[in-house]
Amino acid sequence: CNKLVQLESPVLLSSDRIVLSDCDVAWNAPVDGVLCDGPPRAKVVDVPRPPLELLAPLFREAGFGEAKTSKTSFGDAFTFSNNCNGGLYCLSGDWLHKLREPWPRWLRWVGARAGRLGPFGVHVFQVSFALAMEELGATVEHLPLEFNCPTHTRAILGAALVSPIRGVNY
Repeated sequence: CNKLVQLESPVLLSSDRIVLSDCDVAWNAPVDGVLCDGPPRAKVVDVPRPPLELLAPLFREAGFGEAKTSKTSFGDAFTFSNNCNGGLYCLSGDWLHKLREPWPRWLRWVGARAGRLGPFGVHVFQVSFALAMEELGATVEHLPLEFNCPTHTRAILGAALVSPIRGVNY
């Protein structure tokens, strides 16, 4: 949960645009064109991890049983729209401030229930981000696959990319 530490960074808190990225994302092109003053941007999960049948009970318990769903990057599965790959978040300074309190609080809440997610309990960070966004009444703007392109799945071999790859997640 290294990104949560960044929620307290004076440098980032005084910035207009922020990119929170995992160290396993390699950059091939600038991402400055995707930064905006709107809601946070991230790529929806590649596959339903955690699957909706495990995620939905947590969302209902949290009070977000009617959360919007989106198709995952690969296959025909669905997930909650705010369930995004945690490797890359692009957000404005305003959103960094808005997330400072609810994101860590939801992390503690989800962490206490991680066992309900079975082997997908390792995704508490992305699930807590999704719940924070639900609480704030916002939906993540999904980045195209080219901004956080996974190399750990064979599904990428058949993916229809619409622009050059900018970020590779390996």
